[in-house]
This record gives sequence, structure tokens and C-alpha cells, in this order.
Amino acid sequence: MKSKSEQYWPPDSSAPLQFPSRHLTVTNEMWADVDDQALDGIQLRQTQLYLTRTAHPQLHRRPVTHLQMRNWPDMDVPPTALGMFRLIRHLEEREMELRNRGHIGPFSPMVIHCSAGVGRSGTLVALIRARHILLRCPGQPLDLFSLVLDLRRQRHMSVQMEAQYIWLHTALLALLVSMNHLPAHLGGPIPPEPLPPPRPEQPPAAPMDEEEEDAAAAADATGGGGTKSEQTAAAGVTEEAGEPVRPVLSRPSVLQP
Repeated sequence: MKSKSEQYWPPDSSAPLQFPSRHLTVTNEMWADVDDQALDGIQLRQTQLYLTRTAHPQLHRRPVTHLQMRNWPDMDVPPTALGMFRLIRHLEEREMELRNRGHIGPFSPMVIHCSAGVGRSGTLVALIRARHILLRCPGQPLDLFSLVLDLRRQRHMSVQMEAQYIWLHTALLALLVSMNHLPAHLGGPIPPEPLPPPRPEQPPAAPMDEEEEDAAAAADATGGGGTKSEQTAAAGVTEEAGEPVRPVLSRPSVLQP
């Protein structure tokens, strides 16, 4: 079986890794595992590498901060969405720290790769770009389909697996939920129903004349007039239950995404 990639850095500081055809030596001077609880289960190993030219090791010595995520299987999805967003924030903080120290320039790129460089790499790049739009570009719509299509124009087969494309949607929905920005039609909090408008005040009744007063007194003496069913309906009472009829308040329906 053909190997898709090789480990290009020494696993520890016991011995450097030589690349004679490139006249290059890679040295591992320090490594440590980042607390996986802080990254919600993401297993991350941080290594400080130095690249030197074999012929002139003191003249050309380039530092490389290497971060390896160790529990994202090939052709699969990350173990947790929250952990991936925490990982991105960790990358941003680490990059800012290196810039402030002058270890990298203002335009030094961040290199992301996996084994083939399309599935996991494309998924992570898409997640970084989508998160940037949601958090730092208010008002700009996020079209994930077009974003992935643009990535594939630059790197063929980016976001390789269907499961990875679906996972991007669920991860971004989880981010919106955590920000309390998820609209109701996607399962977010349903807004309370508006209160009914206040009823207009009734104008004061005009005084009754003598004939109207006599008619009202006669109606009271005979039980209010009208049939029993009419009296019951007017009072808002049902024959069966004997309780006032109350309106049923229904919540707005939730559309399926």
C-alpha cells in the first residue's frame, strides 16, 4: 500500500532528522501536549522545530512552530465541534504571540496539511473562513456551498467527504447556538407572542329615559330575557363543562431546516 505522507519531523529531541537530497536538517528542541480538556477533547501536540541547512547550520536556522492534531481520523470528521472552534482560537492566539515576539513576519503564512491535503485540511480551512465571516463580517451572508466551491477551485477535492461537508453545517449551527444567534425557523428560541392591543375605552352610556328604565326593570324581574341557551352563550359558559370558554394560545410553528 502506497504511503500518502511521511513524518517529516523527529518525534522527540533525541536525534535530528536528515534530508540529504535537500541538504536539510530538522531538529525537535521541545514538544508538549496541550491540555485536551481546554480544547474539549481535541488532542494537540505542540512542537518547536528548527530547520537548518546542513552545510551552514548556524547561518540558516528557521524556527517552525508545529501543531499536530492527533485524534482526527483520515476521511472522517473531528470528534467535537466546540473543540475545533477552541483549536482555531488557540491557533490565532499562538500566531499573535509569535508575531508580537518578532518570530514571524506580518505576512508569514499558516500552513495546514493532512495526509492527502484535501479532506481534513479543506474542512479545517473552510471552518476557519466560515467562522471569520460569522464573527468578524456582520451583515455578510454566509454561503457555505459557494465557500467550499471556491476552495475546490484552488485545491481540488477540498472537503473531500460528504460527511465532512455535512459536519461543517452542524458545527456552524452549534456556533450560532452558542452565540444565541440561531433564528427560530432553524430551531432557535421562539420569540414570545405579542400581547394583544389594548381595548379602546367605551364611551359612557347615555342616560335612559323613563320608558327604557321601565323595560330594564321588567327584564330583570323575568330573569334577563331570552332563552336559556342564549343567556348561557352570552355568559361564555358551555353546557357540557359548565366552565368559561377560554381562547387557546398556540405557539408559532417551527419550520424544518
